[in-house]
Amino acid sequence: QAPEGRRTHLVSATFPREVKALADKVQHEPREVFGSPQGAANLDIEHVIHVVESRERFDALVNLLLAHPEEQMLVFARTRADVARITSELMQDGFVVSSLSGEMEQAERNRALAAFKTGRYRALIATDVAARGIDVVGIARVVHFEPPTDRDSYTHRSGRTGRAGRKGVSSVLVAPTGLSRMLANLGRLGLQPRFEPIPSGEEIRKLAESAGSSAEQIEDLIRELEEESKRIAQATLAMRDDVRGGRQDLEAIFVALEKVQGAVTEASNRAEDIFQKAGSQAA
Repeated sequence: QAPEGRRTHLVSATFPREVKALADKVQHEPREVFGSPQGAANLDIEHVIHVVESRERFDALVNLLLAHPEEQMLVFARTRADVARITSELMQDGFVVSSLSGEMEQAERNRALAAFKTGRYRALIATDVAARGIDVVGIARVVHFEPPTDRDSYTHRSGRTGRAGRKGVSSVLVAPTGLSRMLANLGRLGLQPRFEPIPSGEEIRKLAESAGSSAEQIEDLIRELEEESKRIAQATLAMRDDVRGGRQDLEAIFVALEKVQGAVTEASNRAEDIFQKAGSQAA
């Protein structure tokens, strides 16, 4: 029993009958607070289905990682053995990943989570139970290596992304034989997924080439900005000396400052054009 005056909170993405019964046992006349209406979907999460044969799941996961190098992902597998196998194979392929499973010591789990939060790992592979309660704002995509067995599991899994007002994607790798069941579960949750093929090797190569070209343009722009910054610094020092020596009036200074502002604005616009072009090529 909690001390008098102390408040206790029970927080969950779902409240099945068993959890509600437990809450009623340990809490006296609790006040219910809903972050969103019961049964409402998180509109910040986009739900995507990738139809792939079971034997092609790992290759599909690799292509998702390659096609979205800027995304930090949480990958759900069904068993601890699956987690270990997927983690090992991804590491052999050169990906910087880690894992979470129920057999890990708490200190080991904490280290893996801390490293994932700081962005050290591209992906974290976990079982449903091990990933309960994970709160990492930066997770851009949840990947269901295999479809969850029930609706509540899907809710808990997909809820690891799209947090704190950010957008997220929930990608489900579904074999053709399991598609109807997956669609039925999503339908009961009020979700309308879109279908998307796994990026092909050719598409990934084009994305990599586009990213490389954009990176070179940005490097060139940075070098130009560094040179421009040196010129601006030299001009500013000269203006300061002129003002101190009474050799330049305020109007001339304002004209010079407008030129500096114009150079900065032009550089900013060029950088924005590069990013927009890279984004349209990736799309």
